[in-house]
Formats: sequence, C-alpha cells, structure tokens
Amino acid sequence: MKRNILLTMVLVAVFTFTSNATVWIVSNFRSGADFTTLQAAINGALSGDTLYIEGSNASYGNGTFDKKLIIIGNGYWLSENDSTQANNNYSRVGYLTFSLGSEGSEISGLYHSSTGSGSKITIITDSITIKQSMILAELVISGSYNSGTVKLIEINGSRSNINIMQNWLEVKTSEGSYSSAYGYAIYCSSSVNCSVISNNFIRSYKINGSPSCIAIRNYSSSYSDLLIVNNVIWGNLVTDFSQYLNNILIYGTYSGSNSVVDNNIGNSSQFPTGNGNQQNVDMGTVFLNDSSFIDNGYILKANSPAIGAGKFGGDCGVFGSYMGSPPYVLSGIPDIPSIFEASVQNNTTSLSVNIKAKSNN
Repeated sequence: MKRNILLTMVLVAVFTFTSNATVWIVSNFRSGADFTTLQAAINGALSGDTLYIEGSNASYGNGTFDKKLIIIGNGYWLSENDSTQANNNYSRVGYLTFSLGSEGSEISGLYHSSTGSGSKITIITDSITIKQSMILAELVISGSYNSGTVKLIEINGSRSNINIMQNWLEVKTSEGSYSSAYGYAIYCSSSVNCSVISNNFIRSYKINGSPSCIAIRNYSSSYSDLLIVNNVIWGNLVTDFSQYLNNILIYGTYSGSNSVVDNNIGNSSQFPTGNGNQQNVDMGTVFLNDSSFIDNGYILKANSPAIGAGKFGGDCGVFGSYMGSPPYVLSGIPDIPSIFEASVQNNTTSLSVNIKAKSNN
C-alpha cells in the first residue's frame, strides 16, 4: 500500500509540473483516487484536463467523450520490454466514443480487449488523436447464415484531422459454414481529410478461411487527404484517394485508385513497380523476428532492405519517421516521465525510497 501511495504521489508531482490544466488520478483498486471509472472521470473533469488511468487488473469501463481531454494510460507489453513501468498492469478500458465537443482529445497508453461485433472506438467528430494504445478484438460467428462485423476504430462520416499513430491494432475473426464474419482494423465510412495513420502495427486476419481481413478501409469517392505512412501491416488494404508511403505489408493485398503509392515493401507484388516500392521481399531479412507478434520483434535487422528505403531516405516500418512523424515507442509508453523501478524500505526511523525513471520524450 505504501508503495502504491508513493508512486501516485510521484506521478501527481510529475503531471503537475508538466501540465497547466488539472490532472486527475483514476484508480479502481485503492482508495484516495479522484475517480474509479472512466465515465465518472470524463463527467467530472473540465475541458483541457488530463486523466491518468492507473494500471489495473479490472477495466475502467466505457467512455463517451463530449469535451477535450487528455487520457494517459500505462502502456502494454510491460513485461516483454525493458524499463517500462514499475506497475506492469494495463490501463484497461471498454468501448470509447468521441462525440461532438470532444475535438482536440487525445488518448495514449490504453488497452482494450473484447469479443463480439461492433465498433470498439467510434469517432464522430474532428481533431481526435488515438496513439500508443493496444486495441484487440475477436469475432466468432457460428451457425448457418449468421453474420457479424467488428471494427477496432471507426471514423464515422466525413472527418478531418484524425491521427492514429504508434498503436498495436489487432482484429481476428472466425466463421462457420454459411456464416460470415467481417473484421476491420480501421474503417472510414466516408472521406477523411488532413488525417494521418502512421507508425502503427495493424493486424487483421481470419482464424479460418481466407488468410486476412481488412486492415484499412477508406470509402471515398472524391479527394481524401489521408496519409498512410510507416506502418507494419498484416491484412488487406482497400482505399482510394490516399497516400501510401514507407509501409511494410507482411501479407495481404492492396487495392485502390487515385492514390500515391511510393517506397513501400511487400512480401509479394502487392504494390506497383517503380517509385521506390519493393516486391517479393523475404520478411525474415527485414525484421529481427518477423513472426513474434510482439513489437520488439519488428525492429529492423542490420542490413535490412527497409533501412534508408523510405521516402526522402528514411526507414520503412514503424520505427522510421516521415516529415517529423513520431516513431513507434515500444510498449506504448506515453510521452511523459515514467517510473520503471521503485523500492521502499520502511526503517524504524526513516523511509528509504529508491526510484528509477526516464523521460520518454
């Protein structure tokens, strides 16, 4: 208990130092926090405030945003990578909806995992940032003539200034005879303008049936300023009026029209020849471990064909950068100081505290 209280005191001090708005602590496993559920925190905070969601074994529930808020969680794969967080629990949340009034909101370091159909994150306004989070979903459809659809992130309607960056997004589906399961990692129902999908791992696949589902689907019949850059992708890409730069397609297909497709790498001939695209690349030569399905396995090997192969000489893949886009951060550690090791010794006359921290920015 003393260790938890101490860590929270340090976190409050860090957030107070780095933010002029009010910082609220959200915890569902101990007393003394400002809020115990995500929705209660949203309702109680003011526009521009920051919510720190502590790592926990239990979910903080669903959240509907109607004001500008900054949400910061603990990250993910905290045991698989070095020097992450002293508290290795994830900041678990349910379904998230960004509605009118939440423009300028940003989430990072959150974790969502669920089964069943529907949209896990729904964006129905402009200027929203989803970053450094892990969103997982599984949809199993059984029985005859049944069907269902799951979407990790749904951008609903014609939107602008949507940023999806540095996440691990994974959706998987399974279906029985005469039934259909449809999975989308990122689904744009209309044109998406002045928006970026960058430095994400995006994995969409069927457990049975065809090898992959839709990683990115962009419905647009007119100009759409959507930049898809420096992602590592498993799954089919079906987009129009978009720019594809510096991506690595481990498997899946690409189809689209009226798009710029430069400096991408595919394991087959998904991307057109020329313009810096590479075809039929053995992914074993690209990554440290191309079948690990953990983020640290997709660091580029020495002499990887992705090194320096991006637009304007940068690297392809999530650890590269294009025009200042932020590279992927292992474990989704947010861009604030983090404590990755702490020990407390309660002596008879004093309290001895040892803390190791890093800035992460």
